[in-house]
Amino acid sequence: MSGWYYQKTGMISDETIGPLSDAEFLEMVGSGKLSPDTKLVHPSHTSGKWVLAKQIPAFHQRLKQVEAERTQQQEQKKAAREAAKQAQHAEKEALRAEKRALREVRAHPAPVQVLPAELQQLSETTVRVITPQPVQVTVEQSSRAAHSLGIASLVLGIFSFCVCWMPLIAPFLSGTALLLGVTGIVIAVVRKGSGLGFSIAGVAVSAASVCVGLLFTYSIASTVASVAGPEREPRDVAQSRVLHKGFRVIEARLYVGEGGFMPQRRIVMDVGNETDHVISHARFHGIYATPGRTLPWYEGEFDYEIPGGLEPEETATWVISPNYLESWGVVEKREGAKLFVEVVQLDGADGEPLAARDPFTKQEQIEFMERLKKSAD
Repeated sequence: MSGWYYQKTGMISDETIGPLSDAEFLEMVGSGKLSPDTKLVHPSHTSGKWVLAKQIPAFHQRLKQVEAERTQQQEQKKAAREAAKQAQHAEKEALRAEKRALREVRAHPAPVQVLPAELQQLSETTVRVITPQPVQVTVEQSSRAAHSLGIASLVLGIFSFCVCWMPLIAPFLSGTALLLGVTGIVIAVVRKGSGLGFSIAGVAVSAASVCVGLLFTYSIASTVASVAGPEREPRDVAQSRVLHKGFRVIEARLYVGEGGFMPQRRIVMDVGNETDHVISHARFHGIYATPGRTLPWYEGEFDYEIPGGLEPEETATWVISPNYLESWGVVEKREGAKLFVEVVQLDGADGEPLAARDPFTKQEQIEFMERLKKSAD
């Protein structure tokens, strides 16, 4: 082992670094890289044993030398500052004296005398005026307003995206987030500050929330419009009665799926078209009731657009799956309950109504439940 070695404390274990020459050792002591508590070893100076740096005389000597050099440098800097101050003060005093002399000359002008050229050159007085140069200092300030607006726009945009399915709340939140984001972008661009990234992200998220909210609102409106259906009058009342009798609902059943957050409802109907017309659309009035009970579990209308239509003398089995936004999409399953369906309206191939009847009255419902109760008895 030759030269100096020292230990450097690490995250897991100490690291031994070396060898170092005497010059390198003294240089590291002078630069402060070796502290008094650093462990050192040298074959001759420490007899090959690890000791603290503060226990080595050479270390103390070098420290004293460094301190002396540092003190000398500080004194030289201090003397230079004092000399600069004195020179500046002397220059200011000389300038004040020149200004006072100039004022005295202007206040008490001396009589004009013609002097020789040599004396005129010596008598000329040059007044030197020192004009301080302005120093321009540019201070860069970050746009805290744009930064805050960008963060607020991003947070509000994310929240509005989570509730974009709510018709009234979502447009207000997403619109506010979009406005904050655009304002943050304008402020960041004008002031050349920070916050531009947050503002752009907030605008993007809020714009996406607006688009998704509009699509969801449009789908809800379309569903409601399809459920409500247009108000149309039948062509002929007498023909309507005949067509109603010719279109038969052979059997109707209601199935409710099991499990899941929103189990699927399905209405299965066996129908027959004994009319002379092609049926393209039908509306039904359904009653879901248990024989023997006074009131039904549910009563309401539903529509079915017939794919390809139903030709005369043709029978079919339809499976209708209402969504959870429709009234029949939330009916609960009841033990022993049955589904009874009657035709309310039939549309031809041209989409015009062929047959229609008035909705069930309260008296018709009571009579139907009485007939159902008697059949159960």
